[in-house]
Amino acid sequence: MAVYKVFLEKDAFIYSEIPTGSAGRDEILEIGSYPKAGVGQSKRTLVKYGSTELHSIIDNYSDINSISAELQLNLAEASEVPTSYTIEGYPLAEAWVEGIGRYGSNPTDTSGVSWYKSDGISNWSTLPINGVEEYQNPSGQSGGGIWYSDNTLHVSKTHTVTSTHDVKLDITPIVTAYYNQTIDNHGIILKLQDDLEFLADRQFILKYFSTQTHTVYPPTINIKWDDSSYSSSLTEISDSDAVITVKGNKGEYVDKGKQRFRLNIRPRYPQRVFQTTSVYLDNFKLPEASYWGLRDEHTEEMVIDFDTTYTKISADNTSSYFDIFMEGLQPERYYRILVKTEIDGSTVVLDNNQVFKVIRNG
Repeated sequence: MAVYKVFLEKDAFIYSEIPTGSAGRDEILEIGSYPKAGVGQSKRTLVKYGSTELHSIIDNYSDINSISAELQLNLAEASEVPTSYTIEGYPLAEAWVEGIGRYGSNPTDTSGVSWYKSDGISNWSTLPINGVEEYQNPSGQSGGGIWYSDNTLHVSKTHTVTSTHDVKLDITPIVTAYYNQTIDNHGIILKLQDDLEFLADRQFILKYFSTQTHTVYPPTINIKWDDSSYSSSLTEISDSDAVITVKGNKGEYVDKGKQRFRLNIRPRYPQRVFQTTSVYLDNFKLPEASYWGLRDEHTEEMVIDFDTTYTKISADNTSSYFDIFMEGLQPERYYRILVKTEIDGSTVVLDNNQVFKVIRNG
C-alpha cells in the first residue's frame, strides 16, 4: 500500500545534430529521430535520481528485495508516432553534468552534457570498459553516452497506437544493482530501439516535461512496496452505496513525512435496529480487495492510480486505513482521495469529496 514518489536530481537530453549542445535547463526532454540535410539524427534523454533519498526510503520503509521502481515521464507532445515502438533504458556508466543550456540556444550553450561530452569539457569515454558499451554516432566519432550493456540491466517498454505514450518504465533491476553496489549511480539513458534511431527519411519525436517544467507533470521515480495488513474484527461493508469519509481530515498537510488516513465507512441508508447508540456511529471495514488513489483536483489527472499490489487499503480493529508519503506530492495543490473496491460482486469507485491540500514546509 505504499507509493513513494521521488523527484529527479537532474535531467537533460542530448542530440547528434549539434553534438556539443547542452540542454540541461530546458523545460522539455526529448527522445526521437529525424533527418537533417539528408542525414539521420537522434535525441536521447538522461535522468538521475538521488542516491541518499533512495537509500533512505529502502532502509527505513522496506527492503531492496520487496520494492518496485518505476520511472515516469509525462508526455508533452508527440509527432509522427509509428504504430509500434520501444523505448529502452540503460544505466549510465559515467558521471555527467546537467549544464545550464537550452535546446536551440543561440549561441549554442556547451556548459553541460551533450552528444560528444559528458560534462561540457571531457568526451564520453571511448576506452573498453568491462560490461560497458559505447555508442557511435553516424560520423563515427564517439558520442551519445556510455552505459552498462549487461542484458540484466536493460529495461524497455513497447508502445502502440493506443498507448498514452507516457514513459512508465520498470527500472527495478537498475535500482537494485545500484543499491547492491554492483554499479554506480550515474542515472539512466533513454533511447529509441536501434532501428528507429537516425532515421534519414522521416521523423519521430517524443517530448516530455522535465524537472524544469512549470506544469504539474515533472518526472518522478515511483518506489512501490506492499506493506498492507488486513486483520480486523469490524463488519465488512456490503452496500455499494457507502459513505466514506476521512477521519480527522485536516484539509492541509505539509510536504514532509508520512500521513495515515483512517476511513469512516457506513451504509448511506443503514438498517434500523433496536440499540442504545446511533447506527450512524457504527464503523465498517472495506473488503480486502480495496485500493486507494489520488487525483489532482485541478487537472483531474490521477497522481497515484489504483494498483492491486501497491495501493491496497489495510484494516485493523479501529478502521480501514492507508498511508501517503507527502514528499512526493507537489506543494500548494489540492488532491482528491478516491477508493476502488469490490462489493457484492461489483467493482465501484467511491468519491465522497475528500480533498486535502499539500503546503510547502517552511
